[in-house]
Amino acid sequence: MRKQDPFPSSFTASSTDCYLLGPLQLNQPLPDGLTFLSDDTLPTLFQFPKDMDQVPAEVNRPNNQVLVQYYEDEWRRWN
Repeated sequence: MRKQDPFPSSFTASSTDCYLLGPLQLNQPLPDGLTFLSDDTLPTLFQFPKDMDQVPAEVNRPNNQVLVQYYEDEWRRWN
């Protein structure tokens, strides 16, 4: 019998932190022994300031390398 994956196939864990926070539900108690994460700080992880809001951007692809263009444009503003 095949072991079922606890995450959907679209879930991508790029780091240990994402893996640990991925299945966490807000209504579940946090594990004991956490130093920096508490019931008070948990909701603030999902609140972002206005300067981190979404901005219109093109999709970065190997044939357009738009991230390089964005970087160079921003760099020119400061130099």
